[in-house]
Amino acid sequence: MTFHPRLGCSSISFRHLPLSGALETMAGLGFAEMDLGALPGVCDHVPFHLDDKAVAAVGREVSGSGLAVRSINGDIGDLNRPLDVQARAGRARHLEMLLSLAVRTGARALVLPCGALSHEPLSSLERDLDLVAAELAAAADAAAAAGVELWTESLHFFRLCWNLDRARQLTARLEGTEVGVV
Repeated sequence: MTFHPRLGCSSISFRHLPLSGALETMAGLGFAEMDLGALPGVCDHVPFHLDDKAVAAVGREVSGSGLAVRSINGDIGDLNRPLDVQARAGRARHLEMLLSLAVRTGARALVLPCGALSHEPLSSLERDLDLVAAELAAAADAAAAAGVELWTESLHFFRLCWNLDRARQLTARLEGTEVGVV
């Protein structure tokens, strides 16, 4: 079985397996390119508490699989939640490590979600969408500095932008930024 080279598979589809098993399964199915799941509580193929050692270990394992990495599907927290200085530093550090992993694996992009795991805004829909757009734009700047694109899943049923109307509103706020939309 041979797939079109642009057709990839997400390791999230095999989240029940350890990373090595997911990589082996995708390669065995004939995929050449993948999306690497780094979503705490959903897919633990990438440790949530990333440091240089974890980035190197995951990078080695992925490189050894022979699969190319198109994107890393990560999460740096609820982008519609205002942060204090300490939480902001933690978010920045996690973003830095995900970008480091993207560079290490040759990923084209880091994919971030469109808000918290809730349909309900934390403040108001307008303010939450403004904050999500601002956080994504800032993350896109950091990604560009690392030579990586930043994409968002602007429509995600389990997140703030769970329907087409909200996804459109977020996408409109991202006009003029470097944030790509999945």
